[in-house]
Amino acid sequence: MRRELAQYDFAAYCSGEATRWGGDRVTPLQANVPVVLKGVGVVPGQYVFADSSGAVVVPDGQLEEVLTEAREVEAADAGFRDQIAREQVDGR
Repeated sequence: MRRELAQYDFAAYCSGEATRWGGDRVTPLQANVPVVLKGVGVVPGQYVFADSSGAVVVPDGQLEEVLTEAREVEAADAGFRDQIAREQVDGR
């Protein structure tokens, strides 16, 4: 089910794999209202990043700071991958 949901162009959050198939139409009960997911409050307009590993809600007013830090982490990870690849080639 998770792989099937990943193909759609809308966000879907499930707490398990036992979701009911809804055909080609999804009718939300409400929209643009605050919600709480696993104890985390999310209000309309907040940014949420989610992938197969999980999700994170970006605090209001901190999007640029979070993106800057994410780019720094991504660059550091790339450096570590390069270092590991060189060490494997060199036999260290």
